[in-house]
Amino acid sequence: MTGGPGGMGGMTPPPGMTGSGTAMGGMKPPPGMSPTGMPTAGMSPPPGATPGAGNPMGPMGVAGGPGIPGGPMGPGMPGSPMGMAGFPGGGGTPLPEPVTLLDFARRAFREGNDKEGFDYLCAHYLCNEKEGDELKSKLKWSAGLKRPVLAVRIGVGVNYAAPKDFTGDPQPVGRVKDLATPGGGAPGMGGGGGRRGRGGPGGGPGGMAGGMPGMAGGGMPGMMGSPGGSAPAEGRGLIDHYTGEFGTKFLEELEKRISDGNFGEVLKDFESPPNAGNGRGPGMGMPGMAGMAGGMPGMAGAGMPGMGGPGGPGGAAGAGSSKEPKGIMPGLVILGVGNKDTLEKKAKDQNLDLMFIFEVTVKQSLKTEIVNNTSVLKLYGVQKPGEVQKPGEVIFTSAAMNAVGITKAREKLKDKDPVDVEVQRVMHVLDSGAGEGKGAFVVSDMPPLQPEHAMLRVTRITASEEQEPLAHLVEIRAFKAMRLITDKQYQDGVKGLIGPERAEALFKTDKEEDRKAVLANAKLLPRTTGKR
Repeated sequence: MTGGPGGMGGMTPPPGMTGSGTAMGGMKPPPGMSPTGMPTAGMSPPPGATPGAGNPMGPMGVAGGPGIPGGPMGPGMPGSPMGMAGFPGGGGTPLPEPVTLLDFARRAFREGNDKEGFDYLCAHYLCNEKEGDELKSKLKWSAGLKRPVLAVRIGVGVNYAAPKDFTGDPQPVGRVKDLATPGGGAPGMGGGGGRRGRGGPGGGPGGMAGGMPGMAGGGMPGMMGSPGGSAPAEGRGLIDHYTGEFGTKFLEELEKRISDGNFGEVLKDFESPPNAGNGRGPGMGMPGMAGMAGGMPGMAGAGMPGMGGPGGPGGAAGAGSSKEPKGIMPGLVILGVGNKDTLEKKAKDQNLDLMFIFEVTVKQSLKTEIVNNTSVLKLYGVQKPGEVQKPGEVIFTSAAMNAVGITKAREKLKDKDPVDVEVQRVMHVLDSGAGEGKGAFVVSDMPPLQPEHAMLRVTRITASEEQEPLAHLVEIRAFKAMRLITDKQYQDGVKGLIGPERAEALFKTDKEEDRKAVLANAKLLPRTTGKR
């Protein structure tokens, strides 16, 4: 999907708005708002909004103003690849207190609690006989994982390495500063603070880090803000900060496939977190519009990297601010920053199936102060108890994306952009497999199974050191719906996973509320009431 002038993929902007979100000629902005939708000086935040902590951007304008729910466009829309994330402080229309398990799943996904959401969805199928019978068409096969799945869930993290004293902008692809003038201004806008964190991530206060480098690769990366500070703590903004266009375009393509149901139909209709497009803290400025494929790099999935605030992205300082894993859309979790072992543990704790790690290495010349960012993307299968993936097995490794080299190459580029080429290579592995004899990771219909095949699978998962019983209970329930196992074989499988006593209590009733209580008592559900 390509973001056109009028919006995203044919989406018509609200009356009186252009595709970029600014007011059209003749239309008066809301009280206290400028025509661009940014708050004017002295504006008080609306009820419920938290004032931003951002510092002024000097001559460039105001940074990190109060969060406006949805900005001038009204309530923030869900931050899915098709949605607009709104402004910080917004949250879209609040959901009512959850009652059913499906309600709990909706809330959890919308809050970015992906594991919770998936657990509640599994419980929904287990606690409702009619929905359980529908699993015969919802259980799918992933040839790459070599097993049945309800959905393939994916995590993305960053393994970041930089000199100890480096606190500046990592300058990934799309944000490389002027290579001709060390310490000078970036293309498009004057600087003066140098490339190292001592002078901020670019230019003087309020300056634009990088100006508009690499327009051939996709356009303006956005304003980097005032010196110092730290990286976004989570969300698409974190990936954009360390990897630039490489990570942003990768997420765009991945989100398209998830939205299309390529990794499982069951997740595609759930709402994404409204503010997952930026991952920036209060005062970090406007996140922009999430998911405009082919638009400006800052707006592709992550919104504009942000205007000022307490400081622009701050290199190594960002690694320490990475928070817990957070879903940016159902089935896609940002794991944060850490080494491979740390990220792998997070992926296992989230019960994910695949894990992508961007290995980002930043070096800086002491003589020229040129920052050299090299990013490599690796794909791993997350080890499951009793499954065939080997621990730490690398399924795919991308070519090294050197930001300085790509910036120079784009000046005389005649062929396809190297970032686009590499992103398509990654997607090819997901769509078609990693080589001869290695299957695709996107899902397909279940292959023809005989009862003995289903029973072998039931025996394997009930005998393993179980870590995600809800997903496996759903798988066994699907085999029953497909008439591959008998009622007794199903009941024996459930007993093997949660114990005979709890299983008997589950079979004794067909009411969702009663079955939910059984699963809650077995500590298989994280929350069982609407209260926080």
